[in-house]
Order: sequence, then structure tokens, then C-alpha cells
Amino acid sequence: MAEMFARAVARNPWPTKWRLPGHRIDTGRPIEGTARRCIVHALTFPRHIDTLICTLPSEKVLQRKNPIQRDYLSFTVYSLKQMVAAGTISADTAWSLFYGEWGKINNVIKINFKNQRKALIRQVRKLIGEDNLPKGLSLQEFEFYARAGRAGLAQYERYGKWAKNIIFDRSTCKDMQKAVKSEYRKALWLEMRIIEGQVGMRGLNDDIGKFILSNTEGTYESIDNRSIKCSIDIYRKEISEQAGSPIDTTIKAEIGHWMFDLLMFMSGWVAELMDRMNIAGYTEAINTAFSNLAGERDLSPEASAFKQGGFYLTSRDRVYGRASGIQKSEDLSESYPTYPEEFPEGGKCFEEPHMVAEYIERLIRKRIVRGVENGQIRSEDAYKVYRKIGVYVALLGLEGKTKEKILEQIESFNLLEMNEYYNFFRKKTISALRESKNYDFSMMTKNARALKNFKKLEKDSVEYWQLMAYELIVKGEWKRVVKLGKAALPALKAALSNGLSSEIMGAAEALGKIGHKEAIPALQEAFAIGIFSEKTKIAQALIRLKAAVKNSDIYKQWCAYYLIGEKKWRKVLKLGKSAIPILEEALGEDMRIRYGVIEVLENIEGKEAISALETALKHLDPFTRWKAVGAFEKKGKAAISILKKAIKEEKDPDVKEAIESALKRIRD
Repeated sequence: MAEMFARAVARNPWPTKWRLPGHRIDTGRPIEGTARRCIVHALTFPRHIDTLICTLPSEKVLQRKNPIQRDYLSFTVYSLKQMVAAGTISADTAWSLFYGEWGKINNVIKINFKNQRKALIRQVRKLIGEDNLPKGLSLQEFEFYARAGRAGLAQYERYGKWAKNIIFDRSTCKDMQKAVKSEYRKALWLEMRIIEGQVGMRGLNDDIGKFILSNTEGTYESIDNRSIKCSIDIYRKEISEQAGSPIDTTIKAEIGHWMFDLLMFMSGWVAELMDRMNIAGYTEAINTAFSNLAGERDLSPEASAFKQGGFYLTSRDRVYGRASGIQKSEDLSESYPTYPEEFPEGGKCFEEPHMVAEYIERLIRKRIVRGVENGQIRSEDAYKVYRKIGVYVALLGLEGKTKEKILEQIESFNLLEMNEYYNFFRKKTISALRESKNYDFSMMTKNARALKNFKKLEKDSVEYWQLMAYELIVKGEWKRVVKLGKAALPALKAALSNGLSSEIMGAAEALGKIGHKEAIPALQEAFAIGIFSEKTKIAQALIRLKAAVKNSDIYKQWCAYYLIGEKKWRKVLKLGKSAIPILEEALGEDMRIRYGVIEVLENIEGKEAISALETALKHLDPFTRWKAVGAFEKKGKAAISILKKAIKEEKDPDVKEAIESALKRIRD
């Protein structure tokens, strides 16, 4: 494999006739067309690159292809790019294979899409030769190896089960062909394995569980089945016209988020740094940038990009114009390259996460270049150090280090410390997670998920389910939470004090059903500071747990909250005057609750009920005021003075008319 890699990444020339993103040239024409730029960027630059670009189909011809042919071309370009990056084929071979597939594109239809793809893989296998491959590979195993190297075979035995279980979003994927779904499955699986192989770590997160097709930018959402939103499409104008953005921009960016998701919740820019480092797509080919035999003009495009700049989405194209008010350049040659020396020194003061991430990524590259030049780093280790620093920075962020402190650490370049963090990654991560102070339940959930993964807990252990309870709460899977029993108590208590309102109410109800009295103090504390809707569920739990003597004042108060929340108005009425303060508080809830409250107050005698109704008469909602007028009418002469005062202040004509009619009927 090492010989094959060296052969595949032999130094390739840059184009001279065409002006491409990622390299400075004084002359040359920009490549026209979204799909054409994306193809050139993906297949890179072999010998005679200028001629190859000239013979590319026009954008108009490319755009004429039907949807299934477009998908076929996109996945052909994407998989060939992966093979070049893995070192299994050269850029010359990639272009040759592309033109071969282009010649057959009109034959691609829905029913033969899969067979056409298999034919391409067989052709690649024949070109490489069995003597250069591991023995006994099936066609799919070979494809994974060709596209991802040995990382493609890692955990291959799990692929079938994972592929069967991954969810495709119904809304965005409803018209997606089965063969295309199969390609997305392979793409996601291989990108996960590639980044794990590049970073040198496995199991930092559970595998992607859901795919959402994107028409714009990508996203990753950990709570929703670890869902990734992305696309592989050379025709996507929204992404591809970002000055030559690679075909794999969204998938690589979000896989970067996925890989380090459980370490990112302390600093937003750390998440974006992992996104950027994966988008860059660097491989061990960058090591050639530091070879004594490599002149600056002889560097491969990837090695040149790492050392000198380019091949990277820049904040000048995406963030400056949007976040800092600086005008976005329309010139592709200006908006795309990311030469480290061009990035403003003021970047260290940036706060916008994307800008901070891009500044730090450049700083890492510059520091590695200096490290090789002064002998700190061996040239053959440059790529490994690049990935190690990414892990190191992620851990420093998890430990709560400030951006300024992390910049100092990168600049000081203590390789011994970096290696220690990398080699003892799990131990240091677990320690940082235990010591982190989280005041938000979503952050606590990520913390719990990280501990569960990094400690490699067995599913039959109590600690596993204690941590799993956090995820179940966020997902709203309350039946499963209740089944956990006592193991769920720590997470439920955390949700009571730090969760969203829906999580607080769900947690209270679950604690009531589980029935452990040790939850009472946490429920009482949450009740004291909760909003009305939360109190209704907390009160129900406290009643179930028999936290007060029946018929005591506090017990009756809890009953009032619970019964109002359940809209059991007859039972609320039986509580009598003891329920009035809670009824008045409930006037701040939704319309259905307010109307029920007014009807109960209408049937409770005494000044306290009239005072509470007066609050309803001052409500912002005119329908609530109109309803309160009807209740006052039944109070008779005791209501006259209040209604007289209200009619002077009332602005709504319908409510004013209702008051006049009520006063007239009371006097009659």
C-alpha cells in the first residue's frame, strides 16, 4: 500500500491556462460552470491538466442530464476523489476513468445504476491488479479499500447491520432511488472510518443514525439519532459556486462535527475547527511539502495548499460578508485561497466561531511548517502532528481553557505535552468531563454521552443506564426513563433544575411514577421556582410521593395546581377558597385554562373570588375580559363598583358593550 500511495501522489503540475481556486497565477481564465469547477477540484491535476480541462463537457451539456444521470456522475466524481486521496489511483487514472464513465452516461437509467457502478469498481480493481491488494476481498470490500485504504476495511463486519438500520429522512429522501440511498450509505460509512483512521481513534461517538438530504449547507444534530444533513452533488449551485467548493464539503464538515461532537460543547469554535480541518481533506500527501527534494514549483497541489494556502473554504467567502460586515469579494481567485500569511493578525481577537476556527487552523499549519523547518518535527510526521494538534486543541477546550490560552499553547508547541494528551486521550477526557461545570441540561446530556462512550461501559452496568437516562429524557422517551427506575434519578433531578420546561414537567411526572422518596427535596426545590405549567406536574409527583400530610394547607395547594393542570374543574371547585390564589395565578396560562378558572371563580362566594375575577377583568386578552364580565354579572350588586370602574378603562367596544349590558341586568 505504501508503494501504491507513493506512486499515486507523485508530484502533479498546477494548470497554467486556467485560473483555479487554491493557487496564485497571474494569468488564466476561470473555469466556467458549477459542475465543471467541482469536477476539476475533485479529480485534481495530472499531467496535461490544461488539455483535460479544455475537453471537459460544457456546463450546458452537463446540466442537460436527467436526475439519475446527475446522481451517477456525482457519485463517480466523489468516489474517484476518494481513491486519489487514499492513494489507490493516480490523478491521471481518475481523469481517464471519469471520461470513460462520461462516455457511457446516456446509458445510465434507474434499473442499471447499481450495475454500472459495479462495472466501474471492477475496472478499478483490474487496473490496480490483485497482486497489489489484500487477499480474498469481495467486490464491496475492494470498493471500500479503494476509496478509503485500510480504514475502509476497519469494522467492515459491522457495515451490513448499520446500513440496514440507518434512517433516511422521509421528507427530503422520499423520491430518492434505492441505488442512490446505497451510495449515501457507503459514503457516510467510509467518511466515518476515514476520519477515525486519520485521527487514529475509534469510538469517540456512536455511528451516524439518520441521513437528511440537504439543498443548502450541512448540519449535524446529535440528539436526533446523530443525524447528518448533507449532499454529494456536483450540480449544487448553493455550495459548488462558493469559489470551487469541493464535492464533499458538507459531508466532510459534518463528519468532523460528528467525530468530535462529545468534546465540543464547552466552546463553539472548537466544533468549527474540527469541521474546517476535515473539509480541508489533507492526507499524508502533505508530507511531500517538506521533502528536501521538493522544490516549491514541484509540489503536489495538496502539499502546496497545506504549506502555502488554498484548497479551503475561507472566511472571506463565507464569514466576513455575513458576520463582520466586510464586503464579500465576487472574484473567485480572491475569495477562495487561504494563504496563512494573508489572514489578518486581528484574527486572534475574533469571537465569531467560524472565524476563530479558520484563524486557528491557519495558525496550526504555520506552526507545523516552522516546526519542520527548525527540526522539531520530522517531515514524514507532519500530517500526524496536524491531526494530533486537532485532538489536543479539542481537549484543551473541554478542559475549559480560553481561546487566548489555547493560542499560547499552539504557539509554544510543546510536542511532549501534545503527545501526552493524544496518547492518554480517554483518561484525560474522562477527567475533564467529570470536572466540567454544566448549567444547561443539553450540555449535561452531551457530557453523559461522552462519559458513556469514553468509559466503554457495558449495557448491563448501572452507570451505563444512569448516563443513558440523560439521552432518553432529551428525546422525550419517558416510558423508557420510568422503566429505568432508581438508575434514572440523577438525570431526572438534573432535568428538574437545569432542563427546559418540557423536560422539567416530564421529569416530575416520571419521578412520581418511579416513586422513590429521595426525589422529594429536588421536587420541592423545583416547585418553589417553577412556572405554573411546571408546578402542575411537580405537584402531581409530590402528591404521589405523599410528601405532605393529606388535607394540610400545602397538600391542598398541590391538589389545586394538579387539578387545574388536568382541567378537572369540578374537583377544583370542591377545594373552595383554598384554591383561589392558585386560580388567580392560573389566569396567566392559555385560554382554555383561563376560561375554566373564570367559571370556577364565578361559583365561589366571597370577596377573595371577586378580587381574583378583577384580575381577569384586567387581562390583555379581550375575550378573557369578556368572559370575566359574565362571571361578575352573577356576583350581583357586589360587582357594580368594579364594573363601573372597568367600563371607564375598557378600550374594546365588544367588552364595553358587555359591561354595560351586565350593569343594566344587575340593576334591574
